[in-house]
Amino acid sequence: MEVLFGYLSDASQIKQEEEGLNPLEFTDYWRESEYKVLFAHEGVTIIDKGDYSFDGINAFYTALLKVGPLVKDVVAVT
Repeated sequence: MEVLFGYLSDASQIKQEEEGLNPLEFTDYWRESEYKVLFAHEGVTIIDKGDYSFDGINAFYTALLKVGPLVKDVVAVT
């Protein structure tokens, strides 16, 4: 989060919406949000080949994040 904050412009949505939060506080926020799986997973499997957005500027892929001991304990993220 410190690296992320270092690259943010003052016009960034993060800085505007989360004004007053430092990187540690922002990390804590993410760890308690619906995005906490990005910090607390045990493994990653890429399931799709990367693809480009319609404008050709952005690329994305789908991955399964392993979040528990069972085979079905996965969360798909793009």
